Amino acid sequence: MQEKYLGGVKMSIILKDIEKQVQEVLSFVKSEKNKMIDTDEIKKAVEKISKTNIKVFSFSFKDKLDKAFIDCGAITQLSEGEISEYNIILNSDKDVKYQRFSLVHEFGHIILNAHNFEKGKFVASFHIDYDINHVDNSISELNTIFENEEKANIFALCVLMPKDEFIKCLFEYSIEKVAQIFGVTERAAKSRFNLIRSN
Repeated sequence: MQEKYLGGVKMSIILKDIEKQVQEVLSFVKSEKNKMIDTDEIKKAVEKISKTNIKVFSFSFKDKLDKAFIDCGAITQLSEGEISEYNIILNSDKDVKYQRFSLVHEFGHIILNAHNFEKGKFVASFHIDYDINHVDNSISELNTIFENEEKANIFALCVLMPKDEFIKCLFEYSIEKVAQIFGVTERAAKSRFNLIRSN
């Protein structure tokens, strides 16, 4: 099988690094068989690890933001105060499963890409596609953005569907039922399966 790359780095190395972060988050989260993980618990774990506070809001991007943001899942801002605090605003126009994924995707940015946030500025996340696409090896600012989005997608897939529990469920249930158990879309569940299979 051909090795996959993300921005010139082997996917297996990137995945190993992300898995380490995922395991740290999941060590603070209780999970029960056949029950989705509570995003409030994930939030508390991320706050503890990143030593920050996180506030989560939700409103209609369609009504309040420019048309360019209609497909955006969430926007995140590092507040300007002395204390590190992130404000995550979810797009309420999206369905609950999409919002759930967007929220954990944003947590991924905080854990993996905190250095990219500038105080007071909002960062928009467009993870329209749950698939892990793997960016090519050319270096550009756009590729760096795609890389960070891809890493946050991988983080969200791995946190929302912990590997061992996910595999056990796949042996017992259809992919539709597995997606329902983990509170994600079928497409996200298929992406998680593909990620496990390809690495």
